[in-house]
Amino acid sequence: MANIVLVTLGSDGDIRPFVRLGRALKARGHSACLLTHADYAELAAQNGLDFVALDTHAEYEQFIAEAPSFNSPTGLLAGYQKYFLPKLLATHQLIETGAHADETVLVAHHNMRLAAQLSAEKLGRPLVIAFAWPSQITNLSLLAEFFQTQISPELNRLRGELGLAPVKDWAAWLLQSPVLNLALWPDWFASAGPGWPPELIRTGFLVDAASAPLPPEVEAFLEGTPPPVLITGGTGNFVSSDFYTASAEGVRRVGRRGILVACYPDYVPANLPGEILRINYLPYGTALPRMGAIIHHGGIGTCAQALAAGIPQLILGVGADRPDNAFRLQHLGVAEFLPPPRWQPASVAEALQRLLSQAEVRERCQALAERIRTVDSAPAACEAIEKFIREGAARPAGDISAERSTTLPAAGPAVDSELRQRLDQFSPEKLELLARWTETKA
Repeated sequence: MANIVLVTLGSDGDIRPFVRLGRALKARGHSACLLTHADYAELAAQNGLDFVALDTHAEYEQFIAEAPSFNSPTGLLAGYQKYFLPKLLATHQLIETGAHADETVLVAHHNMRLAAQLSAEKLGRPLVIAFAWPSQITNLSLLAEFFQTQISPELNRLRGELGLAPVKDWAAWLLQSPVLNLALWPDWFASAGPGWPPELIRTGFLVDAASAPLPPEVEAFLEGTPPPVLITGGTGNFVSSDFYTASAEGVRRVGRRGILVACYPDYVPANLPGEILRINYLPYGTALPRMGAIIHHGGIGTCAQALAAGIPQLILGVGADRPDNAFRLQHLGVAEFLPPPRWQPASVAEALQRLLSQAEVRERCQALAERIRTVDSAPAACEAIEKFIREGAARPAGDISAERSTTLPAAGPAVDSELRQRLDQFSPEKLELLARWTETKA
């Protein structure tokens, strides 16, 4: 049996799939240690996982507050300079603490790839990279370019402190090690495109179906009919006041009740229109199947949970992976996407009414939910990791300092529509800019 170190950071959508994977690995006889934000220590304990804190509660609160600014090129540089590079060696030491056993495998969210891959190289441990959403793959070339042009001197200085050779070609470094690449989504959500890792294994969404009791006021609210619309900006700090204002007013205009969930209430209007229940947190596994629809920010965790619940999604997405996720769900016929220029009550109401009134949308939602229910993705991910271990779990190569020719993915998945094929070649940021430009021309 192996010692698995699970390394991730972010919000619930980045952490909970790793908790689900760790629980499944434990059930199969492996030991599993979760390395992430201090706020998730209790969740790790509830699931029987060992835990190493990546930060303190105060540090996590600051990270979540500032994370939305990292979506721009200048913001990305600032984020690396403030959060990732200064803590890179300390994070390596934390990983080393968890990777004490000889039979250790590092399983890292792509968000933590830099620290995990450096540690795998230094410690001689096999590495599994888990891509949580498709644009992480399609934007690999941008990440390599960012490393090469913006932070290469500092990265190589830090490598030198660990006794590692400098890297001349960061694109080669991102692809050089024999690693296991997991895609935490099913093939019908995003199939492989040109330049994607050929050995990429798509496991399906790691949705945690575990139920938890709902607060009494929510249970009472759900007794009414028709079922309410859930409004949420996610467990991170991803949206602004116009998200909540437009969403709540749009729900009122279609004559529906709503439940508004916001962990960070700064942008929630003091006086919500219509019949809206305001709460801080809901267990999605229990709540979503009882909702009529969901309006949300487009984070992959919320997308997957809503797909599993079989309800329509209205996505008011901006930044990072969220526009790309929204376009994919819209193409599947279970969602509509509104970029920021259309975060207006009238636009929200019109889109929500279409989603609620069309029988084909409900049928498509139920069909995809059934596909998720009939495939347990956690065992598939475990089996891929175990196969990787059995076949030798090749260690990352030691000499990666030479120049070499490297091809990184430059396009997303192919679909029937020629337009969709063209859009898939855009990064989420370009998709968002296109949406803004289109709105100004409408």
